[in-house]
Amino acid sequence: MRNSPAVIPRQGAVMLSCAKYLVTNWGFLMGWVFWGSYVFISGYVTFGFGGYLSALTGIPSLLGALGLVAVCTLINVVGVKLSGQVQQAIIILALAGLSGFVLLGLPSITVTYFHPWMPHGMAGVMSATLMAFLAFGGFDMVAAAGEEVARPERNLPLAILLTLGIVLFVYLAVAFVALGTLGWRSRQLR
Repeated sequence: MRNSPAVIPRQGAVMLSCAKYLVTNWGFLMGWVFWGSYVFISGYVTFGFGGYLSALTGIPSLLGALGLVAVCTLINVVGVKLSGQVQQAIIILALAGLSGFVLLGLPSITVTYFHPWMPHGMAGVMSATLMAFLAFGGFDMVAAAGEEVARPERNLPLAILLTLGIVLFVYLAVAFVALGTLGWRSRQLR
């Protein structure tokens, strides 16, 4: 079932796979699990944006979060073409900013900041897992485009693996530079 979007290149491929290979009710359940996870991640990211905007401008975080929802809704109402262009611009700006952070920070890394390794043990690793989970949220959305992709049996797994690899590399590079320049004791990382 792990390659179900490539095997069943249709909308709802994961749910259809569950219904086909398990029991019909599992497909229904998977639909609700996916929907719930999208709501959770979207809400978390939206409030995170509001918090960052508040730290930068002093605007209340709830107002910033609602503003983001309003802007995203307006962009989607205008049309798919504008939505795609805005998404591309956001990704390019984010990658440029993160790449600049990594490239400018690399010369300032202090190797001793990485000692001790895992200073809070597994409890620290587990508490950081939520952030890592959020960084990788949404890759299943690539599979939702199964009906619209040429040669989905080849291109869907390739697209998912490439995006996972790129995000993993960027995430690890940013974490390495942030920890190497500030150290794990820094309040700026909390």
